[in-house]
Amino acid sequence: MISAIVKCQLLDDDLLEMTKEAVATIKPYVDELILVNLGSVVGLEWMKTQGVVIDSDPTLGFPRFVKNGMEKATGEYVAILNNDIKFQGDWVTPLIEEFKEPNTALVHPKMLNWTDEYKSGDMLLFNPDPKQGMFFSAFIVDKKIYEKLGGWATEYDFWGYDDWDYYYRLLLAKYNAIWTDKVCYWHKGGATIAHFGRDKFLVKNRQIFTEKHGIDPQHVDWKWL
Repeated sequence: MISAIVKCQLLDDDLLEMTKEAVATIKPYVDELILVNLGSVVGLEWMKTQGVVIDSDPTLGFPRFVKNGMEKATGEYVAILNNDIKFQGDWVTPLIEEFKEPNTALVHPKMLNWTDEYKSGDMLLFNPDPKQGMFFSAFIVDKKIYEKLGGWATEYDFWGYDDWDYYYRLLLAKYNAIWTDKVCYWHKGGATIAHFGRDKFLVKNRQIFTEKHGIDPQHVDWKWL
């Protein structure tokens, strides 16, 4: 069974329309769709027609979205998705296929800019530096491994480096993550975070990561983990 959790912080009609476009490309290929509402002011009735809707504290942002959505998801594999993305065709089957690789805990498709031409390939990268395409706006995890790793870290504020924290713990535990261009997705980067500003969260969360793991996340030598 495949679940998808989608972050929905619908603050205006533009974000609502973008989310409708995203969900139209996500929903046909999953068994369970969970829309995590973070204080949306539009689209509440529409969300109820699309899947299971749960509420999450909007002030706690992405970390709490993942934690709450994953607790609700029942699938063996769970896609963790922003609402400012969209896919083309069956995006699930090729990604799930990659979990056959030994010790694979996470699979991340290639991100395209919103206006890019769709062009897939056959490349696999194992455990790349997160600055090399691992943007964590759309990815799939093995839920059992996710739980073994202690889930998503919620000590981080709103946005930033919480995804690197999970990736860091995953690699330290000797699991693998795969980046592939066999599936691509479009991402309108910053569509939601632009409403809040990102720099203040990056500074704070970088410090949290450093204090927790004893190393600045920007100085991690990812290939040696």
